[in-house]
Amino acid sequence: MKDLNRVLLLIVTMIIISLVVVGMASFMMYRTALDEEKVRLTETAQSHARLIEAIARDEQLEKEEGPIMERTLSQIIDAHSHYKGFGETGEFTLARRVGDEIVFLLNHRHYDLEFTMPIPIESELAEPMRLALSGMSGIIIGLDYRGEKVLAAYEPVGELALGIVAKIDLDEIRSPFIRTSLIALGFAVLVIGLGAMLFLRITNPMIRILEESKERYRQLFENETDALMIFDGETRRFEDVNKATLDLFGYTRDEFLKLQLTDISGGPDKTKVAVDKIVNGEPGSVDIPAHKHKKKNGTEFFAEINIAAFISKGRKKIILAIRDITKRIKVEKEKVKLQTKLKNSEKMAGLGTLTSGIAHEFNNLLQIMIGHTEYAQRTKKQEDLEEALDIVCNTSDRVSKIIRDLFTFSSRDVLERELSSIPELMDFILSMLEEQMEKKNISVIRKYGRALKIEVNKGEIQQVFLNMAANARDAMFPEGGKLEIEIKKVKDNVEISFTDTGRGIKKENLSKIFEPFYTTKGAVGGNTRIQGMGLGLSVSHGIVERHGGSIEVESEVGKGTTFTIRLPVNAVKAKKRTVKEKKKTKAEKTKTVKILAVDDEEEICKMLTKWLSVEGHKVKSALTGRTAISLVKKELFDVVFLDIIMTGVSGIEVLEKIREISPKIKVIMMSGSQLKEDVWDDLKQKGASGFIQKPFKIEDIRKCLES
Repeated sequence: MKDLNRVLLLIVTMIIISLVVVGMASFMMYRTALDEEKVRLTETAQSHARLIEAIARDEQLEKEEGPIMERTLSQIIDAHSHYKGFGETGEFTLARRVGDEIVFLLNHRHYDLEFTMPIPIESELAEPMRLALSGMSGIIIGLDYRGEKVLAAYEPVGELALGIVAKIDLDEIRSPFIRTSLIALGFAVLVIGLGAMLFLRITNPMIRILEESKERYRQLFENETDALMIFDGETRRFEDVNKATLDLFGYTRDEFLKLQLTDISGGPDKTKVAVDKIVNGEPGSVDIPAHKHKKKNGTEFFAEINIAAFISKGRKKIILAIRDITKRIKVEKEKVKLQTKLKNSEKMAGLGTLTSGIAHEFNNLLQIMIGHTEYAQRTKKQEDLEEALDIVCNTSDRVSKIIRDLFTFSSRDVLERELSSIPELMDFILSMLEEQMEKKNISVIRKYGRALKIEVNKGEIQQVFLNMAANARDAMFPEGGKLEIEIKKVKDNVEISFTDTGRGIKKENLSKIFEPFYTTKGAVGGNTRIQGMGLGLSVSHGIVERHGGSIEVESEVGKGTTFTIRLPVNAVKAKKRTVKEKKKTKAEKTKTVKILAVDDEEEICKMLTKWLSVEGHKVKSALTGRTAISLVKKELFDVVFLDIIMTGVSGIEVLEKIREISPKIKVIMMSGSQLKEDVWDDLKQKGASGFIQKPFKIEDIRKCLES
């Protein structure tokens, strides 16, 4: 039915066009023929009038008997009787006025030759003759003596007071053009009909394809799960939306089409700027990250937007695809929380693994200090006391280093990196696992190249080393074996490899070992009460990637496994927390200053007082923040050593008060806890001059005073 309607509409349209074209062409040709006929009739009427006048003059000159009029008319009538006229309807008429009537003198072509009826002068008929008898000359379309419309040239015959008319029926002039037009139109209709059928036959498949394409587009547009909307680039009014848009925003179609984009945006200004860019630019698409939108009920939600421009009917149109990502954002937040928990859980698991090693190391060091001090107290010998004190100092250094490494290992500040020795970081981890390795009959072989230092986060890299070493240990339980650790520089990377002689990993499992919760261990270390978490390698993989490195594994069942870690040498420089210290020569001596030591541990205050007094300084101490503030108000101090964490008034509050009372005092902050970057930045903003980490030595105090 649609095809038939299209054909009929096409045929009617083409017929109308043909009618207009043929009609215009016929009319133009008709007008040309009419003009030519006017000229011919005028020339004929005038020539005949002049001829009659010439005959009348000749008759007058010959002076024959009888009136001139009768003699002249007899000649004309005689000649006219032999003339049939021109064309099918053309003729000459000659008449004179007798009273109130027009009397024709020649027989008419269209009536009986013997009888010509006179016509009243006031009649509408014989209009051309009436004009000729009135003495006028010209051409007219009017009624002849029959009442037929004719084209007539009229001319007066002055010598005889006659009028002559040369005329032809208007239908005779028109009929050829009407006939030709009808034939042309009929032919055009035939050609148009055939052409329309041929056109339809050719275009039908294309039209069907277009209709199917349009229907597919409509189906895709309406069934798309993302909200799709089209608006005009100039008016910014919506022109079309799909069902998902109405469901998402809660409007009816009529309501939505009355809106502008800014009406549904949670940030209209930002939306306007983004849309202006795409409207004023070239056709293409732009992705807009998470952006707030507003539903009919006022609820806001986050959405991803893709904006594309296209041209339709000479106007720029914009299509938007909006996807509600509220649930995705929520899931991603939960995922981040879960990953953080998993990472912390893995770190705590690593710390748990280190517990026995740390306990073993601390107990050994305590045993060294207790044994030598008790022996010195018993003998009371000077040399034994001096030896015991030296041993206690050296052992304390070892304890302090272990504590600092543990601080670094447990740090959550993953962004902080510093230049570190990879062999030293490795040795710290191995020292914690050494006893466990020996008990499990595992020998550790170190193959270190020259001292290699790169910028890393110590805690994270040590966690990776711990995971690698622990995995190797568990893989060789219970038979024991050999763990070979090699550190070397290969091009622009430091390469660390862990090769064990354990049971190996099946080939089909190699691609899964870095996935979270995937484990091949079963019970860890042979203890059936502790199951492998399957997080160590996943966490390690993430840490190495964050450092711009890579981790690979090679394994053969029954022979062992090699994990290879590559870390780039040229890492981004990390912020330094320490302040550059000026080197002093031995010859330089620190000038005597007045110092206030503030700590809620009395023994630390005593120690600082003794140390600094021996160095020649004037020292006072305070066990509370209030006491310290009171002393600063009463006395002028050059330097204050101030503990950060104290009961009552905290060290930070004391620092702020000191800066109010005396801005020039140098304040050195102390703490037994590791200081984070943001805390140190805050302390510097409040006026802290430096920081010293407990435990510290007298040399550390001297450096603070000299800096």
